[in-house]
Amino acid sequence: MNPNSGPAPSPPFAPIPKVLLALLLTAGLVGCQSSGDGTKADAGGEATGENTPSSTAQMIMADYAFGTPDSIPSGWVTFQMENVGEETHEFTLARLPQGKTYEDARGIIELADSLEQRLVEGTIDSTAYGKAVQQVIPEWEDEAESVGGGGPLGPGQTARATLRLKPGRYVISCLISSPNGRTHSFRGMNRGITVTEDSSGAEPPEADVTLRSAGREVSVEGQPRPGEQTVALRVEEPPEDLESPYNWAFVAPFGPETSVEELRERDFTDEDLHATAFRGGVGRVPAGQTRYFTVDLEPGRYAWVLYSSAAEDMVKQFTVE
Repeated sequence: MNPNSGPAPSPPFAPIPKVLLALLLTAGLVGCQSSGDGTKADAGGEATGENTPSSTAQMIMADYAFGTPDSIPSGWVTFQMENVGEETHEFTLARLPQGKTYEDARGIIELADSLEQRLVEGTIDSTAYGKAVQQVIPEWEDEAESVGGGGPLGPGQTARATLRLKPGRYVISCLISSPNGRTHSFRGMNRGITVTEDSSGAEPPEADVTLRSAGREVSVEGQPRPGEQTVALRVEEPPEDLESPYNWAFVAPFGPETSVEELRERDFTDEDLHATAFRGGVGRVPAGQTRYFTVDLEPGRYAWVLYSSAAEDMVKQFTVE
C-alpha cells in the first residue's frame, strides 16, 4: 500500500476519502439491504432471523454482501466476523450526522458508482476522478464520524473486532477493491445499521498484546501465544505536526520461504491483498482511543501490518511458538 500515490489514499481501500466512502457509497441502496421488519440479511440478501440485543453481533462477509443485524446496542460491541467469500474483506463504520438518513445519499451513490466505473474502464484518469468526487461531497460530510472497523479477513477466516459505539444511524461497508479495481461496496457490500440508546453493558476485553501507536513509532507489549489472542490497538494523540498516526493494524501469516523484506515490499493491492490470508485486525481507530480484535493463531511466523493514510506501511515480524 502506498498512501501517497494519486489524489487520495490508494488501494486496497478505495482511492477517495474513507469517511466519504463509508457514508455516501454505503447507504444500504445497493446489494444487501435491511429488510425493515427487525430481521437481518444473510450473505445473499435473504432475511435470516430477528435482531437479538447483545454485546455480540454476528457478521457474515461474502462476495459481495454483509449479513448483520439491523440494530445493535450502544457501548462496547463485539463483531463476530466470518468470511464465507473467495476474496478478502473488511468492514468500516461511520456515524451519520444528526437528522441525516441513507436516502440523503441516493444520488451521490449512483454518481460515485458511475465515476468509479469510468476510472476502472480508463475513460477518466485518477486526477479527474478525484476532482469529480470532490465536487459531489455534501457540506454535512465534515460532520460525519468515522468510528473504526474490522479486518482485513481472508477467505474462510474468522475473527472478532470490538468497538465502542454511540447511539445513532451508521453505514457499514467494505472498502477493499477486487482485483478488477471495483470497490466491494459498489458491488453490494454495504448496508445501514442502527445503534440504539440501549447499552450493551459490556466492558472492553482484556488484551493479551497491546500495539501502542505514538507519532511514527509503534511499540508492542506482550507476546502472542497459540490459540485465541486479543490484541489492543491504542492510538495516542499525535503531535501537532503529524497528520495521521498508524491507526490500522492487521495480522498476516507468512511462510518460512518469505522474508520480512519481501513482505515489506508487498503493496497489498489486488493479487497481493487477496493472496494474503489475513487473520483480522482493526482500523481507523480515532486518536486517543483503543479498539480490540481477537484472532486464533497456530504456531508459525506472522507480521503486524500497520497502516496510516499519511505514512509508509510498517511491518513487524513476530513468531508464535
